[in-house]
Order: sequence, then C-alpha cells, then structure tokens
Amino acid sequence: MPPPALEVRRLMVSFGDVKILCCLDLKVEKGEIVTLVGRNGTGKTTLLRAICGLQEIDSGEILVNGDEVTDILTSRRGIGMIFQQPLLMPQLDVGGNLALGISREVPRSKVKGIIKNALSDLRLEGYERRRVDSLSGGESQRIAVMRAMLAEPVFMLMDEPLVSQDRWARERFGIDIRTLLKKRGIAALLVTHDEEEAMRISDRVVKIDSIQEREEE
Repeated sequence: MPPPALEVRRLMVSFGDVKILCCLDLKVEKGEIVTLVGRNGTGKTTLLRAICGLQEIDSGEILVNGDEVTDILTSRRGIGMIFQQPLLMPQLDVGGNLALGISREVPRSKVKGIIKNALSDLRLEGYERRRVDSLSGGESQRIAVMRAMLAEPVFMLMDEPLVSQDRWARERFGIDIRTLLKKRGIAALLVTHDEEEAMRISDRVVKIDSIQEREEE
C-alpha cells in the first residue's frame, strides 16, 4: 500500500508559553483533497506554515510521500504553497510568471505550449503578455495557483485561496481548483472558514479540534 501524500505525526507548535498546536495527527492520501476548518486562532495557518517549513515546530514529524521532511529546507520538500494574496513577480508578464513554475529541465521549445495549455485550463486564453498589475484579484490568484501546479509538487497547501474574491467568483474558482488538482493528480490541504466552500472543493473536511489533543490546564 503506498504511503500517504502527507502525514503529520504528534505535531506541537508553541508561541512562547501558548500552545497553538498540540499532539496533532493528520493524513492526506495520494490524490486526495482535504479542507481544514475551525475557529480563528485554532492554528490552521500555523499548521500549513509548519508543514512547508516556514514555522518552527516544538516536536513531531512531517512526512511527504513517506519521506520525513521535518528538518529539510522548504524549497526541497516538494510542496507548493498558496497564500491568501497572490505573490506574483510584478516585473514579469503572465507568461513569465507561469514560466517560473516550469522545471529548467523542460526544453525551452516546449515551454510556450505548456503555458498556452495552462492558460486554457484557467479560461484565460491569450493572457501570456498581460502585465500582472492589470489583472483582477481573482485572475492573479488563478495565475499563482497554476504557477505552483506547473512546478509539479508532490503536495499543495492553500491558505484561504479564495478569500479575496466575491461570492460568484469563489464558487466558480473553487470548482476550478478541484478540477485542476484532480487533473494533475496532486493531493492538497486547504484552509477555509466557509464550510459550504469546503464541501464543494474537498473529498474530506476536517475540523482542526478533532485532530489534536489539548492538554488540560
């Protein structure tokens, strides 16, 4: 039986004397999309940051595809991370931003075609030469998500990727995110406050309080 795409074991994270995550266990199987929900302050974003190596942990283990990555640099974990606000390179056009996600081992003759197909998947055909500062917030986030996917990560983390969009755009892009992940066979862990949105995107919804043990005061 293949190992999970992601496994977190007994993870603990504290800020000073305050325990944010306590003895947390979580598995995401290959190709599975899991959404994490919970109240503000329960550690959802902290968990994502710990998984990708941006947050120091007190103890525990993080495994990707069965390989422990707890002490490995963020850039070597094989994880794509999407934040609430898209992080695009303003000096590059849309095509240039997407190209950043494509491996340098891919022949340059194929890069243009990959970008064209990616924009077609996003329903943004013809955007190759668009300046990123001319994009709407939703378009920018679509480009950021696709750039991360073009890097062919083992796993994707998404921290409320739809939060800055209006209701109609959130519903449409949520479905698109699910389609894109499934098409590429990428497992993912998302965070949202919207349980309807979670059900629409995910194979499984997990409440953060249900996967960790709080110590008694």
